[in-house]
Amino acid sequence: MAQTLKTIKLDVSAEQSFVYLKCKQYDSNSRIYQIILTDQNKPMTSLIGNELITATMQRADGNSVDTVCQWNNGKLYLNMTDGMLAVPGDGTLEIRVYNGNNTEIISTMIAHVNVQRSTLPYDRMIKSDEFNVLNNLILSVMNMAETTAEVERLLEKIKTDIATYERDYNSLSQEAQNLINDLNILLTNVGTQENQRIANENIRITNENQRISNENERIANENARNQAEQKRENDTNAAIANANNAINNTITNINNTVNETITDLTNQTNDTITNANTRIDNAISNMNKTLHDTVENTNTKVIEAISNMNAEIDNTMTNINSEINNVINDVNTAKEETIIATNNAIESTNNANNAASNINQLNQTIANEEAIRIANEKQRIANEETRQNQEAERKRNNIELVKSANEAISNTLTVIENSNTATTRANAISDDLEEKVATNYFKGEKGDNGVITTLSGQFGLQVEGDYLVLYYTKGEQSPNMSVDEDGYLVLEIPETE
Repeated sequence: MAQTLKTIKLDVSAEQSFVYLKCKQYDSNSRIYQIILTDQNKPMTSLIGNELITATMQRADGNSVDTVCQWNNGKLYLNMTDGMLAVPGDGTLEIRVYNGNNTEIISTMIAHVNVQRSTLPYDRMIKSDEFNVLNNLILSVMNMAETTAEVERLLEKIKTDIATYERDYNSLSQEAQNLINDLNILLTNVGTQENQRIANENIRITNENQRISNENERIANENARNQAEQKRENDTNAAIANANNAINNTITNINNTVNETITDLTNQTNDTITNANTRIDNAISNMNKTLHDTVENTNTKVIEAISNMNAEIDNTMTNINSEINNVINDVNTAKEETIIATNNAIESTNNANNAASNINQLNQTIANEEAIRIANEKQRIANEETRQNQEAERKRNNIELVKSANEAISNTLTVIENSNTATTRANAISDDLEEKVATNYFKGEKGDNGVITTLSGQFGLQVEGDYLVLYYTKGEQSPNMSVDEDGYLVLEIPETE
């Protein structure tokens, strides 16, 4: 069927009164326009080629007719329908654009359409028995010679398509089987890996439970150690205090003992000296008395008395010196014992201080180790959170993998089923066409004689070779024909009375 294709621009913002479409009444599926939608005379780049776009034409009789524009390779086409061209005269046209939710988002300015009246008395013919006789005759003449060849080409194409379907079916079947095998292997591997993961996870859980148990035991031991350490520090502090008190008491006691001993020795020495002086005085007094009483004694007695007195004095002095030496020795011994006790007290204090320093170092070491343990525990918690997140992601990936595998299998089975259906349908169509060709179905029975009707006032156009031939009734004036600036063939039909 002959068709005309023209490109027009319709704007959503600028005035469109100059856009004037010229069409012919009763033309059917032959007036096609490529629509370019613009905004301020610039192509709309926001359209992506899948929007719903409709055309509404208000005819000269006031009625409106709608149709849907079609996208083809990113271009928009409007095919003027029978309803749009049924009434001659001036009409208006607008294009509406809808989004994915069928909500209108924009429409063009009004464009004008002129539908020229057809010379065919369509209203009269549609009520008569000869409706479309001329058109049917013309189509029969044009299509009769092509019917058999077209059917044969169709049969050949169907056979080719069937062979293609069979090859595609076999290929799809093999690919589907390979896909199913691959999916089974994948699912088997996933199942094996999942079982290994579960086993590893069970081991991890067991180790984690053991770690928690060990951690609880460590905490209990640490609490017991802290309590023991606190008790030890308290006992050490008490021992140091007791040692200091003992040292102070010992030094005090020693000093008191030394002072008392020195006092006692001094008193004893003084008493001894006093007694010695008394005895010497007594001896001298006795000697004087003896000398006085015994003037007559001989010198021997005097010498003896003096000798005895000197011996007694010597003995007294010897005893005094011995006692003094004993006192000095006792004092020295007491001093030595005091020094030894003091040194022992100092050594005890130093030992206590060293023990306290060691305790402090031990506490610092424990604190450092505890800080390291806390840092390691925080890292373990972070690693555990990462593992849990990875585990959740793995589960989601497994779900998506299984879902994708099921969808792939379902899609493959659907493709196989569609291929089977297409092959069956193609075979049925081929068999049906072959049967119709064999039974002369397309030729049909001879019909009744055609109805002869006048061609007065009617004209016919026939393409013959490279020429367009005009047929009209002999004796009538032929219409003037010309090609306008838009490339349309214009016939000026003379009015008939």
